[in-house]
Amino acid sequence: MPKFVNRRKQAASRGGGGRGRPYNKRGGGRGRGRGRGGGGRFDRERSGRRQEREPSPPPAAPPPPVWRPDSESEEEEPSALEEVLRLVGGATRRTVAVESDEDMSSEEEGGEDGEDGGEEEEDRVAGSAGESDGSEGDAEESEDADAAEAEASEGSEGSGGEEASDEEGEEVDEEEDADSAMEDEAEDDELPSDKDKEDTEDAPVTPFLRHFELNLPDAVGEFLQTATRWQSERLQWPALGTLMAQHRPVEEVAPAPAAAQTVGEEETLGRLYSTPVARNDESPESYNIRQQIAANVSTMNEKLFDSPMTELQREVLSVIGEYRDFYYPHRTLANEDQLRVAYCAHALSHVLRTRARIVHHNSKVSKKEEVPDSYRDQGLTRPKVLVVAPFKHSAHRIINTLISLLQPAGQSSVMRYKRFVQDFGDGDAPPPAPEKVSRPADFLATFAGNTDDAFRIGLQVTKKSMRLYSDFYHSDIIVTSPLGLRTVLGADGEPDRDVDFLNSIELLIIDQTDVFLMQNWEHVLHMLDHLHLQPRDSHGVDFSRVRYWTLNGWQKLYRQTLVFSALPTPEINALVSRHCHNYAGRVVVQNPELVGSIQQVVTQVPQAFQRFWSESLASEPDERFQFFLDKILPQYRDGQMSHTMLLVPSYFDFVRIRNHFIKETVNFVQCCEYTKDGRVSRARDMFFHGKRHILLYTERFHFFRRYRIKGIRHVIFYGLPLYPQIYSEIMNLMQDMYQNRRAARNSGGMTCTVLFSRFDRLKLARVVGADRAAAMIDSEKQVHMFITGEA
Repeated sequence: MPKFVNRRKQAASRGGGGRGRPYNKRGGGRGRGRGRGGGGRFDRERSGRRQEREPSPPPAAPPPPVWRPDSESEEEEPSALEEVLRLVGGATRRTVAVESDEDMSSEEEGGEDGEDGGEEEEDRVAGSAGESDGSEGDAEESEDADAAEAEASEGSEGSGGEEASDEEGEEVDEEEDADSAMEDEAEDDELPSDKDKEDTEDAPVTPFLRHFELNLPDAVGEFLQTATRWQSERLQWPALGTLMAQHRPVEEVAPAPAAAQTVGEEETLGRLYSTPVARNDESPESYNIRQQIAANVSTMNEKLFDSPMTELQREVLSVIGEYRDFYYPHRTLANEDQLRVAYCAHALSHVLRTRARIVHHNSKVSKKEEVPDSYRDQGLTRPKVLVVAPFKHSAHRIINTLISLLQPAGQSSVMRYKRFVQDFGDGDAPPPAPEKVSRPADFLATFAGNTDDAFRIGLQVTKKSMRLYSDFYHSDIIVTSPLGLRTVLGADGEPDRDVDFLNSIELLIIDQTDVFLMQNWEHVLHMLDHLHLQPRDSHGVDFSRVRYWTLNGWQKLYRQTLVFSALPTPEINALVSRHCHNYAGRVVVQNPELVGSIQQVVTQVPQAFQRFWSESLASEPDERFQFFLDKILPQYRDGQMSHTMLLVPSYFDFVRIRNHFIKETVNFVQCCEYTKDGRVSRARDMFFHGKRHILLYTERFHFFRRYRIKGIRHVIFYGLPLYPQIYSEIMNLMQDMYQNRRAARNSGGMTCTVLFSRFDRLKLARVVGADRAAAMIDSEKQVHMFITGEA
């Protein structure tokens, strides 16, 4: 039998190529195989002859300068204030900045910055279609750290000091030329034109200038930092409904604020707070939308809603255009597109105004020896807008809307758009459910497309282009999920955590806030607690251009916060109360729930709402559990009360009840968000056939799955669900089509029991209506009976 010869191993011992290179190819590549040390004697002689014939490639040009918010000089000596901040911070400047998670993964895998020399694509995006034309563009600028890493990897993985061939040198030169051309084009695009009158020195007083160029007096700033009392004003608007315009009584401290230095001493900026006024103009420019974006807003609205501006958009922009905080807890499938276009236009206008003002002042500063205070136009870091969304498909819609609003269809230059479509598009989405297994409309809208909840991406914006996956410290807009940002922020004490890029956020947008309650609300609170913290490093900022209120640490008094939710909850209300400190005030929409979801129940089942007494919100979980053990559970342990579903909204209460059932040997099965699919199928089968008495069921499991549980004869709502439609969905599963006929003949009628306390006012109002909820909580009766489905 002939001896087997491993030719790949022999080639590797002679200095073969890296991973994936055929054994009969010469080595010296970038791979990480055994032959990374260099080629054999034949290869070395051949490379030596090639060096004699061909000249060495010219040295690579230095990378283009990174955008800095200060003046053009980079060799300027640090100021005394900068030295003091560095000493106080106690940290040296970092060499690796925070990037998007996809950028990190690509570098780890030897992606574009590691092995391809920073090569990337430029796509032309046509409107909001979300599809690129497939054209490959020029390469964009690469960072110093990425370039150094690429050179180090080439030097270490090359063969015998031969770092690059002539072809590679030519590619590097072309990439650097393209980067320089693109950088020059971006600077030219950002220079204010004749049409941009608001970017010049004699610009009119806009809400943008009125809000951010006003320096609060020290007494007012200190008062707003600690004030907890708010004054409210009730308003009634056609589309938004009932509004509560709230502000803090700063007039007691400073009746007349100082004038803005940028618009002249003779013009004042009025009161710190003014009553919101609903406008009825059809032009988006009337709502503080930049002229470049206003035309695209009208075009997009004509395609989506057959109107330049909808009534809801006009009222929303009337509030947020004046840089007030805004809380809208009535986001629905019908108005989500209107809201998205409104806040995306507002965010994009804010970014372009900020960048145009900085670039305009840069051209003036270069001609002056000293920088006047009127040129203080920036914060400590570049990111200005933070958009928080629950899923990747939500971020996909938001970014596509920003792209469509930036330039007309076919004229937007977007870097790395193909990669964005692959990462955030619907390519990896699971197939839709079969037609026989229908899902509610809200479920299909919430979980359509890519439902990954761990992402973050930076957007760098100019007048005519947008770069995706930009470094956070060079981004204008950051779109992220709470989990994706938590991985960067880390926890206290971790050495690799970074929070400096959140210091100068001026616009915070939280969309689909109610979905975060079904994910992990702790991540949202952790993100808000790390806004506007003192940075550890200066990050190359020119402190002569930093606003005074930023140096004073008053960023939260100027930040605008927009919160959109499908329903009001105590957690979201507390978020608005504790983290919305805008000196311009806030507007909260408060429309009562006139009709509850109980009217959508079609089964004729008696529903008993039992109220238990609770002393405080802290003791409410213990008192609820004790009431359940004493009053409710003994009634359902009887054999006649089989096929009982126990729905628990909180996972902590679920674990507590499960442990008690195990201890008392209760015949039950469980389905929670952490249960594997196989166990879920067995639990549903055993419950349907009566082999298990009680099904322990969580609200989060139903929210993410929406299974049709069959065989339910009795329902216990341990607590009212967060979403009112879940109540009607569970009750409608008790129809005859979902019943086990054998169990139905042997058991009695069907029942429903609901536990509630005085702290469940909002949840109860969404189920039975606001008027009935108020009467049930204030009534002396402990039990209230409802019967639905009557003819």
